[in-house]
Amino acid sequence: MSDQTFQRAVDVLGLAGVVELVGILGYYSLVSLTLNAFEVPVPPGAPEPFAGGK
Repeated sequence: MSDQTFQRAVDVLGLAGVVELVGILGYYSLVSLTLNAFEVPVPPGAPEPFAGGK
């Protein structure tokens, strides 16, 4: 990320907001990669999230 992009993010979200956003994105990545790695299925009765895109 360039310094300019970082500064724009800080201007919009504040420094604490940028830190929080990075943490949220990291946690989302951890959870999604873990679910994919262990091939966790969709719960019974729940619609397939991407069924229409196949």
